[in-house]
Amino acid sequence: MLEREDVEEMTLKIFNFFRYRGGLDGNIRYVDSTAGAAAFTIDEISHMEDVRKVIKNFFYIFSGSTAVFIILLILLVSIDKNKNLRKIGFLFFWSSLIVLLIIILLFFMGNNFPSLFDNFHRLFFPQGNYIFSEGSLLITMFPFGFFYQFFIRLIISISVIAAFLLITGTILFLAQGKMEKR
Repeated sequence: MLEREDVEEMTLKIFNFFRYRGGLDGNIRYVDSTAGAAAFTIDEISHMEDVRKVIKNFFYIFSGSTAVFIILLILLVSIDKNKNLRKIGFLFFWSSLIVLLIIILLFFMGNNFPSLFDNFHRLFFPQGNYIFSEGSLLITMFPFGFFYQFFIRLIISISVIAAFLLITGTILFLAQGKMEKR
């Protein structure tokens, strides 16, 4: 078992590492002082560097998608002011519906999470540097259950946001229809 304070400190180092604000140096002591201390191996650091690249690429995709969404929203509002609620509603409805369909697909794929997790790693880490022994520091700090819980929380968070946009889009679409009937 690892020292809690050391794990918390190393976790902050990992977050800073992912933000390109530091390295992964340092040791984590074991609660049993006779067991010594552990540090990340070269293979673990290499994997974390690859993870950092994947996170950066996902952030670029997310930022680009958000920019396209906002630009489309602005264009729809400015092109025809009489039907802007319908167009915004349409944009919100269909974009969130697509996201919800992807989330539903991921949810069903997540029923076999070990396979999904392995395939994710094979896709994004084809060099195979993601397999570590049970006793490695990376696996000890972040066991399989950590990633499963993260996956479930991610699915729920994205679903809530997409459902909100879906409902908002439907309301805007219907509101425009009522305004046109008047």
